[in-house]
Amino acid sequence: MIIYGTKISIAKKLIPSFAALALSMVIIPLVANIGGATGFYTCDVLLLLFGLASGVAQGTTFVAAAAFPPEYMAAVMFGNGLSGIGTNLLRGLTLVIFPSSKNENNEFYGALALYLLAAFVLGMCSLATVCLKKNEFAVFYLSKLEAKSATD
Repeated sequence: MIIYGTKISIAKKLIPSFAALALSMVIIPLVANIGGATGFYTCDVLLLLFGLASGVAQGTTFVAAAAFPPEYMAAVMFGNGLSGIGTNLLRGLTLVIFPSSKNENNEFYGALALYLLAAFVLGMCSLATVCLKKNEFAVFYLSKLEAKSATD
């Protein structure tokens, strides 16, 4: 991405990255539930791919936010922190809703519910990226960024 990333549009980097992250969020808890060495090593490979997609998505988000006025970068950073807090609160909620003392599979169900919700949010991020291409304000600032990338 360092060498060729400037030749690829923001949307062409974000949409597949968000889709890969959403797919990973659905698959990871299912594979982890397999258990044993197979589940462990398969999760490791999936997490490696998840990390790559996450790096592309996050880096591209920061590049896109940098094209906008400064307060938009602050909004991205605030959203990043808010998502971390929200994720932890949601995990706590799934532990309350699915107590492991009542059913040994509840740990899996709670994690699956959390991951499915995360997959839904990532799907909405892909959809928002598509909508961004139709927003005049976003097109104005992002076109400057992509024009600059084309001349580099």
